[in-house]
Amino acid sequence: MEIRFHNIPEMEKPRMLVGLPGMGMVAKNTVTSFIELLKPEMFADIYIPHLSPSLVFFEKGLVMPMERDVSLFKFY
Repeated sequence: MEIRFHNIPEMEKPRMLVGLPGMGMVAKNTVTSFIELLKPEMFADIYIPHLSPSLVFFEKGLVMPMERDVSLFKFY
């Protein structure tokens, strides 16, 4: 596991909003809506090369491998 910082923002009274995928993905979709509305800047992500992705891509009926460098855990 590796935390990759893209920049380190200065924050006053930071707050954390977390959305983890689960049944119906309600929490994740809520956080995604906040990201689209507020347009925050991503400043870090967590890279876990050994964690299996929770989603797959299909092309012509075949499961395609996901790019392993893509992080599903991001900090805005």
